[in-house]
Amino acid sequence: MGLASIMVHVGADASTKGRVDIARSLATRFNAGLIGIAGQAPPLMVSGDIVGEIDHQTGGDIVEGDEIEQPDTRAIVSWLAALANAFTGNAEPNANVTFRSAVEQPTGFIVREARAADLVILGRAAASDIADRAVDPASVLLRCGRPLLVVPDAIGTLSAERIVVGWKETREARRAVRDALALLKAAKEVTIVSIEESDRSAAESRPLDDVAAYLARHGVSIGAAITRVGTAGVGAALATIASEKGADLIVAGGYGHSRVSEWIWGGVTRELLGSSPICCLLSH
Repeated sequence: MGLASIMVHVGADASTKGRVDIARSLATRFNAGLIGIAGQAPPLMVSGDIVGEIDHQTGGDIVEGDEIEQPDTRAIVSWLAALANAFTGNAEPNANVTFRSAVEQPTGFIVREARAADLVILGRAAASDIADRAVDPASVLLRCGRPLLVVPDAIGTLSAERIVVGWKETREARRAVRDALALLKAAKEVTIVSIEESDRSAAESRPLDDVAAYLARHGVSIGAAITRVGTAGVGAALATIASEKGADLIVAGGYGHSRVSEWIWGGVTRELLGSSPICCLLSH
């Protein structure tokens, strides 16, 4: 897969600059179009009051059935316009840079607009984010049908010269390898890693050999495959190996099980979305 169009979420959170810098760098590297995207949901008004506030005339709570009024969205429109001006104004001359915005919650907006991109770049969902502006990366990953590059806070560069591929025999892992081909082909070294639960499963090396051969046929520089056994946290193990290899990107499948089961019992996607110290490219 090539990278002809890259979409990046632009917001008010502290990590916006870092992921926008990475998006600009990737767009330049692959001669790709760059799309900034932002949204904020309008306040829901009932009888002139925001839902959940006290009805000042009666002293009671706002209840269902009261007349809905149109909210004043001028402040939101102004904020989105300022983001658009800053994003497009900082573009290189003749760069293919555009901006999309809407007065709506951005998670669903990004999912819908992702049809225009080969890669979507997001930050992590921060607890301090304003709910009307916050993006849920897990929901975007499950619904957008595009690979997702998740950039941790305080990360502003991505060389992707060394990449770790987290392999498991799942559809999602196969999609991730295919979706990441442009980055994998440009890397100096790609390490394929399998974290297994037992020595018996680790003894079967053919899947890793097949993946290595597949990537080699695409011109990817492959290092020695790694299999580790009995690691408590797969996400943490991938991050450790990435550190050992000097890699700044992990490629992996996302949500091989249902999202509900991963959040109840824990899962690799949850670890990577929530605590990976480096960028992760995930596909579902």
